[in-house]
Amino acid sequence: MKDIYNQLSKREQTLLYVLMIFLVVMIGWFFLIVPALDQSNALKATYQDQLSVNGTKTMELLSYQSAASELALKKDELLKVIEDYNDYLDSEIIEKTVTGVIQAHNLRTLSLQVGLVENAKVIKGDETSEVANVSQVTLTGSAIGTSDQIRDCMNTFVKMDGIEVVSMSYSQNERGLTVSYTLNFYMTSI
Repeated sequence: MKDIYNQLSKREQTLLYVLMIFLVVMIGWFFLIVPALDQSNALKATYQDQLSVNGTKTMELLSYQSAASELALKKDELLKVIEDYNDYLDSEIIEKTVTGVIQAHNLRTLSLQVGLVENAKVIKGDETSEVANVSQVTLTGSAIGTSDQIRDCMNTFVKMDGIEVVSMSYSQNERGLTVSYTLNFYMTSI
Protein backbone atom coordinates (compact mmCIF):
# COMPACT_ATOMS: atom_id res chain seq x y z
CA MET A 1 0.00 0.00 0.00
CA LYS A 2 2.94 2.24 0.65
CA ASP A 3 4.21 1.55 -2.87
CA ILE A 4 0.94 2.66 -4.38
CA TYR A 5 0.95 5.77 -2.27
CA ASN A 6 4.52 6.61 -3.31
CA GLN A 7 3.64 6.24 -6.98
CA LEU A 8 1.04 8.97 -6.66
CA SER A 9 1.97 12.52 -7.45
CA LYS A 10 2.12 15.16 -4.78
CA ARG A 11 -1.17 16.59 -5.95
CA GLU A 12 -2.89 13.19 -5.83
CA GLN A 13 -1.50 12.57 -2.34
CA THR A 14 -2.93 15.90 -1.18
CA LEU A 15 -6.27 15.04 -2.74
CA LEU A 16 -6.20 11.67 -0.99
CA TYR A 17 -5.48 13.38 2.35
CA VAL A 18 -8.33 15.80 1.77
CA LEU A 19 -10.63 12.92 0.82
CA MET A 20 -9.68 11.02 3.98
CA ILE A 21 -10.25 14.07 6.15
CA PHE A 22 -13.56 14.69 4.37
CA LEU A 23 -14.64 11.08 5.00
CA VAL A 24 -13.69 11.31 8.68
CA VAL A 25 -15.60 14.57 9.01
CA MET A 26 -18.67 13.19 7.17
CA ILE A 27 -18.68 9.95 9.17
CA GLY A 28 -18.37 11.99 12.36
CA TRP A 29 -21.12 14.28 11.16
CA PHE A 30 -23.60 11.51 10.34
CA PHE A 31 -22.83 9.20 13.23
CA LEU A 32 -22.08 11.69 16.01
CA ILE A 33 -23.28 15.22 15.36
CA VAL A 34 -26.61 14.58 13.56
CA PRO A 35 -27.91 12.15 16.24
CA ALA A 36 -26.76 14.57 18.94
CA LEU A 37 -28.61 17.45 17.20
CA ASP A 38 -31.75 15.32 16.85
CA GLN A 39 -31.60 14.40 20.52
CA SER A 40 -31.00 18.03 21.44
CA ASN A 41 -34.02 19.16 19.40
CA ALA A 42 -36.17 16.45 20.98
CA LEU A 43 -35.03 17.54 24.45
CA LYS A 44 -35.77 21.19 23.61
CA ALA A 45 -39.29 20.23 22.47
CA THR A 46 -39.81 18.20 25.65
CA TYR A 47 -38.51 21.12 27.69
CA GLN A 48 -40.95 23.52 25.99
CA ASP A 49 -43.82 21.07 26.61
CA GLN A 50 -42.82 20.81 30.26
CA LEU A 51 -42.68 24.60 30.53
CA SER A 52 -46.20 24.77 29.14
CA VAL A 53 -47.41 22.10 31.56
CA ASN A 54 -45.61 23.91 34.39
CA GLY A 55 -47.39 27.17 33.48
CA THR A 56 -50.75 25.37 33.45
CA LYS A 57 -50.02 23.69 36.77
CA THR A 58 -48.92 27.01 38.26
CA MET A 59 -52.24 28.58 37.25
CA GLU A 60 -54.12 25.61 38.70
CA LEU A 61 -52.10 25.89 41.90
CA LEU A 62 -52.94 29.58 42.18
CA SER A 63 -56.63 28.79 41.75
CA TYR A 64 -56.36 26.02 44.36
CA GLN A 65 -54.60 28.39 46.74
CA SER A 66 -57.43 30.87 46.39
CA ALA A 67 -60.02 28.10 46.73
CA ALA A 68 -59.94 28.28 50.54
CA SER A 69 -60.83 31.96 50.57
CA GLU A 70 -63.47 31.43 47.86
CA LEU A 71 -64.93 28.58 49.90
CA ALA A 72 -65.06 30.80 52.98
CA LEU A 73 -66.88 33.49 50.96
CA LYS A 74 -69.36 30.91 49.62
CA LYS A 75 -69.96 29.61 53.14
CA ASP A 76 -70.64 33.15 54.35
CA GLU A 77 -73.03 33.71 51.44
CA LEU A 78 -74.76 30.41 52.19
CA LEU A 79 -75.09 31.28 55.86
CA LYS A 80 -76.65 34.63 54.91
CA VAL A 81 -79.12 32.84 52.66
CA ILE A 82 -79.91 30.25 55.33
CA GLU A 83 -80.60 33.06 57.83
CA ASP A 84 -83.53 34.05 55.63
CA TYR A 85 -85.16 30.65 56.13
CA ASN A 86 -86.35 28.59 59.05
CA ASP A 87 -85.01 25.20 59.96
CA TYR A 88 -87.02 22.30 58.65
CA LEU A 89 -90.06 22.11 60.95
CA ASP A 90 -93.09 19.87 61.05
CA SER A 91 -96.63 21.22 60.55
CA GLU A 92 -97.45 21.26 64.26
CA ILE A 93 -94.52 23.54 65.14
CA ILE A 94 -95.32 25.83 62.20
CA GLU A 95 -98.92 26.06 63.39
CA LYS A 96 -97.79 26.84 66.95
CA THR A 97 -95.40 29.53 65.69
CA VAL A 98 -98.06 31.32 63.64
CA THR A 99 -100.69 30.93 66.38
CA GLY A 100 -98.22 32.29 68.94
CA VAL A 101 -97.62 35.44 66.88
CA ILE A 102 -101.36 35.94 66.41
CA GLN A 103 -102.07 35.46 70.12
CA ALA A 104 -99.15 37.73 71.09
CA HIS A 105 -101.00 40.54 69.31
CA ASN A 106 -104.26 39.74 71.17
CA LEU A 107 -106.03 38.48 68.06
CA ARG A 108 -108.48 35.61 68.26
CA THR A 109 -107.84 32.85 65.71
CA LEU A 110 -110.92 31.78 63.76
CA SER A 111 -109.23 29.29 61.47
CA LEU A 112 -105.77 28.16 60.47
CA GLN A 113 -104.99 25.59 57.80
CA VAL A 114 -101.45 24.35 57.27
CA GLY A 115 -100.79 23.09 53.74
CA LEU A 116 -98.44 20.36 52.62
CA VAL A 117 -94.68 20.78 52.56
CA GLU A 118 -93.53 21.24 48.96
CA ASN A 119 -90.47 22.50 47.14
CA ALA A 120 -90.32 26.28 47.08
CA LYS A 121 -91.05 27.85 43.72
CA VAL A 122 -89.70 31.04 42.22
CA ILE A 123 -91.75 32.81 39.57
CA LYS A 124 -89.82 34.90 37.05
CA GLY A 125 -91.99 36.28 34.30
CA ASP A 126 -93.91 33.39 32.79
CA GLU A 127 -91.56 30.70 34.16
CA THR A 128 -91.82 28.89 37.47
CA SER A 129 -88.81 27.02 38.83
CA GLU A 130 -88.15 25.11 42.02
CA VAL A 131 -85.48 26.20 44.50
CA ALA A 132 -83.08 23.47 45.64
CA ASN A 133 -83.04 22.61 49.36
CA VAL A 134 -85.82 25.07 50.18
CA SER A 135 -89.33 23.94 51.11
CA GLN A 136 -92.44 25.97 51.68
CA VAL A 137 -95.69 25.49 53.52
CA THR A 138 -98.69 27.66 52.66
CA LEU A 139 -100.86 28.66 55.61
CA THR A 140 -104.31 30.19 55.27
CA GLY A 141 -106.31 31.50 58.17
CA SER A 142 -108.41 34.19 59.65
CA ALA A 143 -108.47 36.09 62.94
CA ILE A 144 -110.52 38.79 64.68
CA GLY A 145 -109.18 41.93 66.33
CA THR A 146 -108.76 45.67 66.00
CA SER A 147 -107.11 47.28 63.00
CA ASP A 148 -104.04 48.18 65.08
CA GLN A 149 -103.69 44.60 66.33
CA ILE A 150 -104.04 43.20 62.82
CA ARG A 151 -101.56 45.72 61.36
CA ASP A 152 -99.00 44.99 64.10
CA CYS A 153 -99.43 41.24 63.65
CA MET A 154 -98.93 41.40 59.87
CA ASN A 155 -95.89 43.67 60.34
CA THR A 156 -94.44 41.07 62.69
CA PHE A 157 -94.91 38.39 60.02
CA VAL A 158 -93.26 40.62 57.42
CA LYS A 159 -90.22 41.14 59.67
CA MET A 160 -89.83 37.44 60.48
CA ASP A 161 -87.22 35.46 58.55
CA GLY A 162 -88.64 32.79 56.29
CA ILE A 163 -92.24 34.01 56.33
CA GLU A 164 -93.91 35.82 53.45
CA VAL A 165 -97.33 37.46 53.65
CA VAL A 166 -98.83 36.43 50.34
CA SER A 167 -102.22 38.06 50.77
CA MET A 168 -104.53 39.51 53.37
CA SER A 169 -107.97 41.06 53.32
CA TYR A 170 -110.19 42.77 55.91
CA SER A 171 -113.89 42.49 56.45
CA GLN A 172 -116.15 44.02 59.07
CA ASN A 173 -118.84 41.88 60.64
CA GLU A 174 -120.85 41.79 63.86
CA ARG A 175 -117.95 40.21 65.80
CA GLY A 176 -115.44 42.89 64.77
CA LEU A 177 -112.76 43.33 62.13
CA THR A 178 -111.80 40.01 60.54
CA VAL A 179 -108.59 39.50 58.61
CA SER A 180 -108.10 36.62 56.18
CA TYR A 181 -104.46 35.93 55.33
CA THR A 182 -102.21 33.60 53.38
CA LEU A 183 -98.64 33.06 54.50
CA ASN A 184 -95.76 31.13 52.97
CA PHE A 185 -93.45 29.59 55.54
CA TYR A 186 -90.02 28.83 54.01
CA MET A 187 -87.63 26.22 55.39
CA THR A 188 -84.24 24.93 54.41
CA SER A 189 -82.83 21.46 54.94
CA ILE A 190 -79.18 22.47 54.61
